[in-house]
Amino acid sequence: MFSNKANKYNVPTSSGFYSGAKNGIKETMRRGRSGYSNIVPDRRVEKEPKEKAEKRGIPLIIPVVLLVVFLIMAAGARPAIVTGQSMEPTLHEGDIILVDPLAYKKVPPERGDIVVMSGEALGVADKNIVKRVAARPLEKYGDIKIPYGFLYVLGDNKDNSYDSRAVGAVDGKYLKGQAWLRLAPDPKILL
Repeated sequence: MFSNKANKYNVPTSSGFYSGAKNGIKETMRRGRSGYSNIVPDRRVEKEPKEKAEKRGIPLIIPVVLLVVFLIMAAGARPAIVTGQSMEPTLHEGDIILVDPLAYKKVPPERGDIVVMSGEALGVADKNIVKRVAARPLEKYGDIKIPYGFLYVLGDNKDNSYDSRAVGAVDGKYLKGQAWLRLAPDPKILL
């Protein structure tokens, strides 16, 4: 009934060597009571390569991120573009960030927060500035005591930043919000 030849699974077949797979499904012999009986599909699932799985997930990530950004913007957040090199290496010129204008309506910024302020705070008209909070109201920064309602802000790039070291503490009324999320490292990505 069976030939003495064996396939790659070491299972004898009636037609000689087993061809491997039919219709893309691996098939193996299942042993019945009286020996080898029917050929049935193997139910094991082969793993796909890691690269293929990662590529498949990328298109799913993009709509999810866009949905989250839309919901945040519907809640009041606004985009801003970083200008200058004062916040490098954290933020670079041309980075797009989301600004949450409601973050500091009830509480002052924490030390270390990245904030967006009107350029008037540092005497620069028609420009938003992005700085990190170094000292809050009523705190000391070195020998300087920060007055109530004011902030001491610094750029991360201390060698190339026009900040509170040059003009002193800045009035909190110029605060536009907290830099909450970097959307893209370059505006060209969104086009």
